[in-house]
Amino acid sequence: MGSVLGTEFIKLLRLLGLPLAAASALTVLLLESRPLSLSELSKKTGYAKSHLSNAIRLLEEKLLIERIVLPKKKVLFKAEKRALIKLLRNHLAELRSSLQNVIDNVKARDILTHEVHLLEKSLYELIKMLGGGNVYEEQLASEQ
Repeated sequence: MGSVLGTEFIKLLRLLGLPLAAASALTVLLLESRPLSLSELSKKTGYAKSHLSNAIRLLEEKLLIERIVLPKKKVLFKAEKRALIKLLRNHLAELRSSLQNVIDNVKARDILTHEVHLLEKSLYELIKMLGGGNVYEEQLASEQ
C-alpha cells in the first residue's frame, strides 16, 4: 500500500483510534471496489493472516466491515459504505462528551466556560451533519 492516499487514510484512521493493522485493512477495503478475502488483505497490507484476523474482528465489532460467506465456506470482507463517517461521528461524539464533562467541572470555577461551551455546540452541529444529531438533540435541549 504505497499510495499517498492509502498512507493518508491510514493516518486518519489511526487518529480516529484504530490500531495500525485494523487501519491498514480498512483502508484497503475502502479503496478497493470489491470484497476481498483474508489472503488478499494479507497480500495488500503485508500483515500475516493471523495478525489480520484480530483486526478484522475489531472492524466487525465496530460495524465498519461486513463478512460475506460464499459457497464452499469462502469468506470475503467489504467495508461498509459509511465506515469513515461512522468512525468520525463516534470520535466526535466521544470528544463532545468529554467536553461536556469539562464544562460541568469548570462552571464552578468560571474558567474558559464560554469558549469550551461554544466548541461543544460546534461539535454537536458537526455530529448532526454527519447523521448522528438525533441521538444528542434531547440532551442539548435539556441543557438549555
